[in-house]
Amino acid sequence: MVKYANELTEVYTILNTLDEEDYNKIPKITLKAIETYMNPDYDYELDEDMELIDCNMLPGTKEFLYNIYRDYLCDPLERDIIKKRQAQDRYNAEMQKREQFNVDVFANRRKEENIDNNSIQEDDAINHLSTEENVTNVNMQMVEYKESIFTRIVNFVKNIFKRNK
Repeated sequence: MVKYANELTEVYTILNTLDEEDYNKIPKITLKAIETYMNPDYDYELDEDMELIDCNMLPGTKEFLYNIYRDYLCDPLERDIIKKRQAQDRYNAEMQKREQFNVDVFANRRKEENIDNNSIQEDDAINHLSTEENVTNVNMQMVEYKESIFTRIVNFVKNIFKRNK
């Protein structure tokens, strides 16, 4: 939690160096939240001779500043470009995770379907039917429901009582 507060102190210090026009673009509630949760005991000195990107700051500070820039300081066209880039980066990271961990919940089901398809194809060679017809026939077959003897007896007795009423 201290690291988070220190990052907010750095953000507050950097935001105070903005010109008044840019500073006023940031909502007062955001500035108030930064002031509330920053660490007043943390002393951060910003070297104004250096470029902001070259300044020594915590990694979270850069993230805060990036989000503030995206949400409040940049123009709408640039905001859309940034959001699209972030969405693409998230998508690429997700695809990389999928490749790395190879998580396929339905892998066993697909293997079974492949085995079923292979057996259908072997039957096709014998029956000279297309695989599509067999797959359709296999997937579209109706399952006959058979009642147990006990259920039939219970239903029979119920029907007798219903007739007598």
